[in-house]
Amino acid sequence: MKQILCFGDSNTWGLDGETGKRFSWEERWTGILQEKLADRDIRIVEEGLCGRTTIFEDPLRLGRRGTELLPTLLETHTPDAVVLMLGTNDCKTIFGASAEIIGKGIARLLEQINQYTDKMKVLVISPIYLGEKVWQDGYDQEFSPESVEVSKKLEPVYEKVAGKLTEKNNFYLERGPYVIAAVMDESVSDEPLKIEGCYIDLFDPELPVITEKNVKPGEQAFLYDVTKLTDTTQPMVLCGASRIQGEVCKPDSYLFSVKSPANTTNVSRVYLPWQPQEVKVTSADGKALLGTYEWDEKSHTCQLKFENDPQGVIVELK
Repeated sequence: MKQILCFGDSNTWGLDGETGKRFSWEERWTGILQEKLADRDIRIVEEGLCGRTTIFEDPLRLGRRGTELLPTLLETHTPDAVVLMLGTNDCKTIFGASAEIIGKGIARLLEQINQYTDKMKVLVISPIYLGEKVWQDGYDQEFSPESVEVSKKLEPVYEKVAGKLTEKNNFYLERGPYVIAAVMDESVSDEPLKIEGCYIDLFDPELPVITEKNVKPGEQAFLYDVTKLTDTTQPMVLCGASRIQGEVCKPDSYLFSVKSPANTTNVSRVYLPWQPQEVKVTSADGKALLGTYEWDEKSHTCQLKFENDPQGVIVELK
């Protein structure tokens, strides 16, 4: 049996705009499509979610960014074809996105599908226009009159984007704050993959903070996106060569203990909402140990280095 993955927002979920409830399976367009294809040994996989966007993280609703979930769904369902209908929620005032930017979000989703398999059949559907009164009282005030105008400009942008889908020589995957990337050699090109942002390079033993990573053919990258921190008010160890325990957070200090094998050097990267003025590293029995730290202002992280101890090392930043 072949499967068609229908990936979309409330229009795919089946939201009734008048009642706020969900249409029955028989009324939803996915259910109607399933009925039409009943005698052709094809299964419709409905993956709609109210509020879903292409690339934007909605601060009011977690888990709405399409690019974060689509790769997982492709692996879960292994579809033979994909119907992609997103973009309505990208028009919300909070994102301030033009039709062209939303089109780039669709292009990113198409790239993810192409990375999964370059033989996938994909149908891109431009969503219906937003209603002229959608932003008024009694409807959805997350939209504005400008949102309505943007929705009317999506169709030609989508048509252009769908016609530009090309093969890539790289694999790029996001999971929460983590980014995995690889560039294949002997592929369609020998161009490196350029990744820009604020990242911790997890493949580098020094855990440096970088703003640009060029992945060449035959190379891989494993990065931590510092901009994806969900709570920037609390200190936390983002990565390190040890087991972290006993964390104590106070307004002006952060204390934790680490355990790791003897005769190894610990390198950790710690996020702090404030720049530390003092760093203490002590053994489990209170003996002062040598340690170094380096502050990175753009990421608000501190690189710590000290010798590990299987009995435990206590670190306090003030």
